[in-house]
Amino acid sequence: MESFSLDMINWDFFGLQLIAVAITAAIVPGLRLTGITGLFLFSLCLSIVNSVLWDTNLFFQLPDGLTTRALSVFAINAGLFFVLVKILPGIEMSGILSAFIAPLVMTGTILLLRQVSGELSFSEIAQTVYDKLDAVKQEATSGSAADSLINR
Repeated sequence: MESFSLDMINWDFFGLQLIAVAITAAIVPGLRLTGITGLFLFSLCLSIVNSVLWDTNLFFQLPDGLTTRALSVFAINAGLFFVLVKILPGIEMSGILSAFIAPLVMTGTILLLRQVSGELSFSEIAQTVYDKLDAVKQEATSGSAADSLINR
């Protein structure tokens, strides 16, 4: 298994996943976000787990039958979802049934969001926001912002 780096995360997919987690928590009974931190932590950890664990080697190790493979992936995914929810703060789940329903709802939501969002690039949005915040910071530290407030 290769070591993890932040370059392994698809940041556009991460943006869709943030929205999908919020929608899934609103739809699935027994799943509840208790804060924005839970949303970000859960999405980030799920992205990391997916990028490291769901390697093609895993699929070659699963049984050959299509039905068995689908059930195995479904059970593993539900287990991962359940463990992440129980470990991380800011997201709560009551009952094991929610662990089986939530990944299905989340997958459907992500597929729907991909169709709706089209060419929306979350990495470009994040870069634009970062650039704007950096420009405001540079302006504030250069003194021109303070001068403009004094000269009013």
